[in-house]
Amino acid sequence: MKNLLFPILALAMFSILSCGETTEPTIETTVSVEPFTTSIDEGQASGTYIGTVEGTTNQGRISYSLSNVNPVGALAIAASTGDLTVSDALAFTFVANEQITATVIASNNGVMADASVTININEVGSTKLTWTGATMTFTKEAGADPTEEANQDRITDNVWITRDNDGGQIFNIKTETMDDKNASPAGTEWAVGTIDEVDNLTFRPFRDALGKPKNQIGTDLVAHLIADDVYLSVKITSWDEEKAGGFAYERSTE
Repeated sequence: MKNLLFPILALAMFSILSCGETTEPTIETTVSVEPFTTSIDEGQASGTYIGTVEGTTNQGRISYSLSNVNPVGALAIAASTGDLTVSDALAFTFVANEQITATVIASNNGVMADASVTININEVGSTKLTWTGATMTFTKEAGADPTEEANQDRITDNVWITRDNDGGQIFNIKTETMDDKNASPAGTEWAVGTIDEVDNLTFRPFRDALGKPKNQIGTDLVAHLIADDVYLSVKITSWDEEKAGGFAYERSTE
């Protein structure tokens, strides 16, 4: 009887102890995220910080992502912090978009919440120095000596435009001895468009921007004189194709 009593007492004690133990309840993950709205001036560079989306969770960490970005590719978000930045600088112009929108998604352990992102673009007056004075015409006759002052359009002290008599393109004789198809005129960059659109134009070397100059006769162009940081309107009116260096254009003055 004694041999049976000890196992029975031990089992009873184990049962009592087991009944006293508690199992931790499973905590259900919760995630929330606040709508984000702000205003920003146009003309922001790629990578510019816009603001931080605020999300909360009761455990662990949130991961952020974007969907329904309009226009596509305009915004980026840091997955770990919710920091919003400019992704496409061209989207951040008032003319292109007065407002940029998206949906932010906050997730943690398979649980997700979303909210709206609204960024209003503020129009900012141009700070570029533009020449909008009277229009003048410059002409270099075919065969004329490009080294003579009369055959150079001396726009500023840094830019003297002419063309050699070999069928090449215009160049800046102030700093160049001959034209370079990929870079001339040195110290300038060009865009197709009007001076009123200067803030939204993309400027490139002359030949990259225009292609073949003979195909751009009568087209509105804008030239940027880099050292002077001046923008002026240009319109090619003639382009000699007989390898004699003749050309003419109209341009705005100061």
